[in-house]
Amino acid sequence: MGVYAQQLKETGASPDDLVPEGFWSTMAQGDLNKDGIADLAIIAISNDKENLKVREDGYVYNFNQPILAIYMGQREGGYKMWKQYKDILSKRNETTSIDHSLNITDRGVLQINISEFHTAGGWSEPSATYVLRLQNGDFFLIGKDTDSFARNTGEGEKVSCNYLTRKCQTITYNAMDDSVKPIEKWSKLPNKKLEVLGSFTLEAY
Repeated sequence: MGVYAQQLKETGASPDDLVPEGFWSTMAQGDLNKDGIADLAIIAISNDKENLKVREDGYVYNFNQPILAIYMGQREGGYKMWKQYKDILSKRNETTSIDHSLNITDRGVLQINISEFHTAGGWSEPSATYVLRLQNGDFFLIGKDTDSFARNTGEGEKVSCNYLTRKCQTITYNAMDDSVKPIEKWSKLPNKKLEVLGSFTLEAY
């Protein structure tokens, strides 16, 4: 069986109907297209055995590719898949675990959160939140927030970019030393077209 032998369902009466049994999933509900009906975003990871590895102590690594899917709520009830993205999310490896979460704000903005934890090869704990809005028939990246924290030194950097105003805030800090005052800097981003969801990889940095 291949990694996509089991698929997320195209339609379903409830969120639970859309994810096959055995998949890991996280989801968020909210009105993405502003029609007054709750929509749904899901990140799911299959349990395809070809991409599972069992450690000596019984811990199971799941190396399957995370899938992002967006469903629109139907006026008659239930959900219908709007689009599925199979290759834009980072997947874990033996030394890096990756957590995903989703949020839809009251204004219909989709937030995709990704964080990494390295068990070997580095002390950094990076995380990123991608901020997207449905407009002109697609989801466009309107902002991105990142936070990179070093567990050994406490040094960290937060970067918050708004692609609508083209402004970017950078704050350096030290989470382990209160005597180190955070330093804030602002910069101007180059003027370019907003990126469409699916045209870039969602990573934790």
